Amino acid sequence: MGNQIKAANRLEFLMKEIADIQSASSLLQWDQETYMPNGSANFRSRQIATLSGIAHEKFVSGEISDLVNGLLEFNTIDPLYQRSLLRIRKDLDRKEKLNRNFVEKLSQSISTAYQFWEKARQSNDFNLFSSHLNTIVKLKKEECEFIGYEANPYDVLLDEYEPGMKKIRLDEIFSTLLPQLRELLDRIKNAPHQPNDEFLRGQFDSKAQWEMGIEILSGIGYDFNRGRQDISTHPFTITTSPDDVRITTRISENNIQEMLWSCLHEAGHAMYEQGLSANSYGLPGSEAASLGIHESQSRLWENQIGREFPFWKAHYSTIQQTFSKAFGSVELSDFYRAINLVEPGFIRTNADELTYHFHVYIRFKIECLLIEDKLQVSDLEDAWNTMYQEFLGLTPKNCLDGILQDVHWAHGSFGYFPTYSLGSLYAAQFYNSAVEQIPNLENQLEEGNTAQLLQWLKKNIYEKGRLYNSEEICTMATGSGLNPNIFMSYLNKKYQSVYQF
Repeated sequence: MGNQIKAANRLEFLMKEIADIQSASSLLQWDQETYMPNGSANFRSRQIATLSGIAHEKFVSGEISDLVNGLLEFNTIDPLYQRSLLRIRKDLDRKEKLNRNFVEKLSQSISTAYQFWEKARQSNDFNLFSSHLNTIVKLKKEECEFIGYEANPYDVLLDEYEPGMKKIRLDEIFSTLLPQLRELLDRIKNAPHQPNDEFLRGQFDSKAQWEMGIEILSGIGYDFNRGRQDISTHPFTITTSPDDVRITTRISENNIQEMLWSCLHEAGHAMYEQGLSANSYGLPGSEAASLGIHESQSRLWENQIGREFPFWKAHYSTIQQTFSKAFGSVELSDFYRAINLVEPGFIRTNADELTYHFHVYIRFKIECLLIEDKLQVSDLEDAWNTMYQEFLGLTPKNCLDGILQDVHWAHGSFGYFPTYSLGSLYAAQFYNSAVEQIPNLENQLEEGNTAQLLQWLKKNIYEKGRLYNSEEICTMATGSGLNPNIFMSYLNKKYQSVYQF
């Protein structure tokens, strides 16, 4: 028993040490996207790459592997601790196949690419970014080959964000989901009672929006004692520990919805991170189960809460008081219908809950083509525009409305986009079960009380950490694995109410 405790303590020390290094890197990345001087990019890329290399080398050096293998041999091991060890073992199996030189090269390429993505956005010129994106695509292909795969190289990238998910399973989900979404979209287009959302567009002072956003975030439970909000080009959440989870938002003075949905979306991510176990810092128990589960939390707060009537019954007066000229005479029912308007558009983050999944599918399809060598970066912009015309009936007029709108590829996050759709499906299922299990939940939300919902999420999702996979968490929380029909039932019910058909 003494050797077992000694080995467990040593493993915990090493894992926390690596987490410290990764947290320092995260803080540098946060600074890079918020306050870093423009001229600092080269050295910052080097600094982040060095820390990434050190963390990788310490993880795969051999000692952690020996400790994990030795601990797994003990018969008296706790089942949950065994799960933690098996998660670490799987991480090792993946990362041991990548050498430090590759990890540093990928990290530095990503840091550099981000700077050129921002420059390309400022100039509305994809060509300023394309060569750096091409480098990242090549490196991600190399990563797939290093790690290995059975059916499709894209499975390697998916597994990093949604463990166990395969391209073939995503193809099945989208092939079922998209036709139903298309049918519902057609019904909405032909509905006689179309919402009016003109009052959502106008002049909304950025400072007033900011203060309103802070008030809403505080009201739903985001802990500002362990977090903060700032402005960035693309909203994001970044974590250095459960006691330091930072979010950013984006504000448009002529579209109040940008700030609203960014705040709620990122708060969903952040409250998940703030709810993870501080005692398990550095270990799988303090880490999110997957990006699909992570996105379920952001999508739940953005959509099942933020775009529903009970939430705004509690919070609409805040908007009316802040922007009385625009909203003073607008009834809550009209506001509710307006924020749920379905209208194909160019920008994914501004998309309604229905057309959002066409945006995700386009990106998923493009990623697969790039990784499978069926599409070149040089042809990417044309492919993007063609798909937008095919699926949404729109052709982007410029790069900002098109290929340059998302930061994910500049971050090297190939395999991430499908988790947005998976997250939406999980969110609908989680919220459906929360309503069933929490007495009078929607009445509580009408009063601005989210405490019981947060407790339900903490118990059923946050506290599970990464000790269970997405399907296991979903089954424990809702009684079954992922069921896309629950999402479609939710959408049909909502839009029948909004469009009165």
